Amino acid sequence: MHITFGWGFDTARWTTATRPATLREVVTGPAGLTEILATRLALTQPGLDRPTRIAAYRSALLQTVSSLPEDAWPVQSTTKDPWTVARDLLSWRDELVTAGWAGADHDPSTGNHSHTRCTDGHDGSDDTPARLSVLARIEALLPLQTGWAPGPADLLHDVDITLTDLASSGIIWPLGIDVLSLDHRREDLPPVWQRILSALDKLGVLVTEMPAPAPLTDLTFLTADTEWDAAPAIARRLTDLDRSATPHTVVAGRSTELVDLELTRIGGTPIGVRPASVAPLADIIPVYLRAMMEPHDVHALVDLLNIRVPGMVFRGKDVPLCEEHGEEGYSDGHQDCEVCAEYWKAPARYEATDHPLIWGALHHTLVDALNKEPGIGGPAWIDAVEQALAWSDDNDLETMSIHEFDRLIRQEPLNETEEGLSTAAIGDHLEWLVLQLLTATAGSVADRIVNQIHQITDLIDGFGDRITSRDLDHVITAVTDSRGLRVHAEASPSRDVVTDPAHLGTGNAPVFWWLPVDDAPTLHDRLRPSESAWLTSTGVELPDREKLALLVLDSQLRALRRRGSVTVILPTQVDGEDPSEHPALTFLRDDVRRTGGTVPVEDAVLPDGQHTTASAIDLRAPEPFYREFTPNEDLLPTRISFSQWKTLLIHPMEWLMNYRLGIEPAGLADLPTGNRMIGTWLHAVVEQIVNSRLADTDGEPALITVSPEEVRDTLTALLPWYASELQLPGRQRELGATLDLAVRSITRLFGILGASDIRVSGVESQIDPEQFSVPGTRGADDRPLGLRGSRDMDVVLADGTRGVIDLKYTNRDVTYHDKILHGTALQLAVYAASVAAETGSEDLSDVPVGYFTLNSGRLYTADPRFRLDPSDTIAVDPGLSTNEVGSTSIDDLWDRSVAQLNHVLDELRAGRVTDLGNLLETDAWEQDEDDAVTARYRADLLHARTTGFLPEDEAQWTSFPQITGLNGDFA
Repeated sequence: MHITFGWGFDTARWTTATRPATLREVVTGPAGLTEILATRLALTQPGLDRPTRIAAYRSALLQTVSSLPEDAWPVQSTTKDPWTVARDLLSWRDELVTAGWAGADHDPSTGNHSHTRCTDGHDGSDDTPARLSVLARIEALLPLQTGWAPGPADLLHDVDITLTDLASSGIIWPLGIDVLSLDHRREDLPPVWQRILSALDKLGVLVTEMPAPAPLTDLTFLTADTEWDAAPAIARRLTDLDRSATPHTVVAGRSTELVDLELTRIGGTPIGVRPASVAPLADIIPVYLRAMMEPHDVHALVDLLNIRVPGMVFRGKDVPLCEEHGEEGYSDGHQDCEVCAEYWKAPARYEATDHPLIWGALHHTLVDALNKEPGIGGPAWIDAVEQALAWSDDNDLETMSIHEFDRLIRQEPLNETEEGLSTAAIGDHLEWLVLQLLTATAGSVADRIVNQIHQITDLIDGFGDRITSRDLDHVITAVTDSRGLRVHAEASPSRDVVTDPAHLGTGNAPVFWWLPVDDAPTLHDRLRPSESAWLTSTGVELPDREKLALLVLDSQLRALRRRGSVTVILPTQVDGEDPSEHPALTFLRDDVRRTGGTVPVEDAVLPDGQHTTASAIDLRAPEPFYREFTPNEDLLPTRISFSQWKTLLIHPMEWLMNYRLGIEPAGLADLPTGNRMIGTWLHAVVEQIVNSRLADTDGEPALITVSPEEVRDTLTALLPWYASELQLPGRQRELGATLDLAVRSITRLFGILGASDIRVSGVESQIDPEQFSVPGTRGADDRPLGLRGSRDMDVVLADGTRGVIDLKYTNRDVTYHDKILHGTALQLAVYAASVAAETGSEDLSDVPVGYFTLNSGRLYTADPRFRLDPSDTIAVDPGLSTNEVGSTSIDDLWDRSVAQLNHVLDELRAGRVTDLGNLLETDAWEQDEDDAVTARYRADLLHARTTGFLPEDEAQWTSFPQITGLNGDFA
C-alpha cells in the first residue's frame, strides 16, 4: 500500500473523473492514517459520538466536584452549567491525551507511574498543578461511567505507544504499508507524529518527503463591490467552462447560494455548498418540545403547525390494471393472467411531496381554534379535537395520533419543577414525534431526525429521573447541531468542488476560489506556564499552536501551488463588512512576484456579449379605487355579519378578495395578541360568570354580583386558554398589571349594573340569519340578507326594557365616545336592530345600547335610560358635535347604512366596485387627468356621506393594501 499523507488531507474527496480510486493507493490525513494504523495493529474498537462522551464526562465531573471544596476549580462553574464545563474539559483532556498525557497513571516511558492521592484534593505528587490534578481524578472515574468510550485522541495515543513498543522490541509486524509519502517536512509535524513516522521507518515502511511544489505563477483576483455583484460574473465563467467540458475546481469556504441562484437562472449546474446546519426539519425537535411545555408557548405551536415534512405519494403505474381482476389480480392467485403479470411487474410511480407534521383533520381544526383562542385546552381547542376525531373515524392511525397529541399537550404537558423536567415524560412526548415522522413521511431526512430523537432519549436517560431545561437544550444542540459545510451539487463531469484548499489533491485543473476570507477561529492556549512546564518535565510533548497553524497553511499552499492557476473572487465587502483575506493569499502573491510575474486585479463583470442591461419597465400600481369585472351573481352575499357589513361599506374591494376570492393574510394562524388577545380573554371571563349565574336561574335574567376574588380566580382559570403567552417567563409584570386592571373593570361592570337594577339576560347571544333578515337589503337573487353574529351582553333594565352592552378593550376610550357623539356607532345600530326584531319594536331608539370599555371600566351611551352615576357612565349627547358623515339618531344611521350597503351590492351586481376607503387614504385620485373620473369619485363620496353612510374613521385599517395597489413600491 502506498499512502500519501498530508495534514489537511482528511475528509477530502480524492476520487475524481481524472483520478480513479485504487486499492493500493490511499491519500489521507492524520485521522485517516490513525484509523489505518489502528486497524493494522488490531487496536480498533467501537467509537461513540461526541454527545455521548460529553454526557459520560459530565457524570464523572459531577462526582469529582462533589468531593472538592466550594471554592476549588471548577466547582462553581460546574454547579451552574455542568454540560458546558464537561464539553470544554473533554476537549482539553483530548488535547492532553494526544500529546501523551495519561491522567492519574502517567509515566512518559512506561505509562505505569502511579501518583498518591493527597488530602488537599490534589491527585498526584505535591507539585502536580491543581487543575491537572482535578483532570486526573476525573480521568480515573471515566471507565466507570455508562456510555464512556475512548475517542480519536485515545486511539492516536494507543497507536503511538504500540508502534514505539514494536519498533523498540524488534518484533516484525505486517503493517501492509510499503511507502508513506509525506507532503511536509517531517520536522514540522507535532512530536507524536514524528515518533509514529520514526517507528514506521524502523518497521520497514519507506517514509519519504514529497518535493515542495514550485511557486504559483498564475494568480488572478476578481473583485466587485459585494458578493451579490460578483455572483453573475463567476456563474457565467463556470457555465462556459462546464459547457466546453474544461476541467476546473471550485474552492468554497462559504455558502455558494448566490452563485447557485445565478447558475440556475442561466441553465448551469449549481456548485451546491451550504452550511451543514441548514437542512429540512433542522429545528423540529426543539420546536416540538417547546410547544409541549407548560406554560404553553402558542407561537411555538404555530411554528410546529407550519412545519412540513417530505414524503412520497403513490401515483400508480404506467401499465393499466386488468379489467377482470383489478388491483387484487396478482395476490388473488391470477399469476397466469398476462395482463395482471404485466401490471405487477411494472415499477410503481411515486412523487415527492410534503405535508404538515400534524397531519390530517387535526391540523386544520387547530389552526381555526388558535385563531379564536390563543391557548391550549379551551372550548375552541376541545371542539377542534372532537371535530378532527369525527372526520377521522375511518382512520384508526389518525384517530390514535389525535388522541395522543391532545393527551400530551393538554392533559400531560411537560412541566419543569425545581428539580427539572421528567426524563420519562420527555421520552413519552418524543415517542409521539417518532411515530408521526415514521407514518407521515419517508426518506433519509425523516430517518435522520428519528435517529437523533433516539440518541437524545438515550442521553437524557443517563441524567436520572430529572433534567433541567438548560441541560436538555445542551443535549438537543449537541445531537442536532451540524457544523461546517456540505456539498450536494449535481454531477458535473468537468467540475470538482471542495470546501478547503488543502482538499485540492494532486490534480492540475485550474482553481476558482469563492470568497477566500480568513474564518479561522482564534485559538487560546488553555495551559498556564506552570502547567506547561510541569507536563514537559513529566515527558508530555505539547504541540506548538503556532506551528500547527503553519502546518495547516502549508498543506493548503502546497495544494494550491500544484494546481498552477488560481482565480480568486473576493469582493470589497462580504456580509456588509471589509473581509480579512485568507493568509494563503499573501504567500501566493509573493510566489508570483518572486518569479517576475504580476497579480492582475480585474472587475468581476461579464464579458461583452454575455451580459444584458435591464431595460426600464413602466410599473404602474394596480387601480386601488375602482375595478370592473364580469357580473356574477355568486359574488353577492346571502348572509352578512357586522364585520362584513363594515368592510363592504368602506373597503368592498377587500371584501371581494377575502370573502369571495378566498385571499387570506399571510401566515398559517392569525393568533390574537396584544389588546385583541386580552379583550378575548376578558370577554370569556364575563361570559363564564354570567352563564354560571343564569344556570342557577334556569336562564332567566339575573342581577349579578361578583367579588374581586371570584373575578381573579376566573381570570386565572381561563388564562391558559385565551392568553397563555402572558404566562411565559419575562411577562410576570405585564400579567400582574393586566390581572389587576381586569379585576377592577369586570367587578365595576357588574357593580354598575347591579346598582341600577339592570339584569343580564345573556352573553354572546346568537343572531340567527334564518330568523332575522336585514329589512330593505338586496343580496343574491334580490333577497334580504340574513344577519348573523352575536351580541356581547343582553340586559334588561329596571322597567323591563331590553338593551345591549358591547364590551370593548381599548387604550383609546375616546374612539367609542366619538362614535356615539358623531352618530357613527354602526355596531350598536346592528345590535339594536336585531333586538328590535325579536321584541317587535319598530324603532331602534326603543332599544338602549352602549359601549363598556373593559380597561377603563366606563359605560358610554347616548340613551338616558343608561345614565347612572356620572362617575361610572359617560353620557353622550349626539347632535351636539355631529360631523358630515354621522347621524343624529340610531334609526337614521341604520337607514343610511342599509342604503349604502344596497348601493355597494348594486355596483357588485353590475360588475363594478369602488373602494371609498382607499379614496379617503390618498388624494392621488384628485390629480387624475380624467376630470370625469375625479368627478365620479367625488360624487360617490358625497352620496356615501349624505344619502348613505361611510365609517371614515376606520378607513386606515386595511388588509390587502399591496394587492389593491394602495401601498407598494411603484415610484
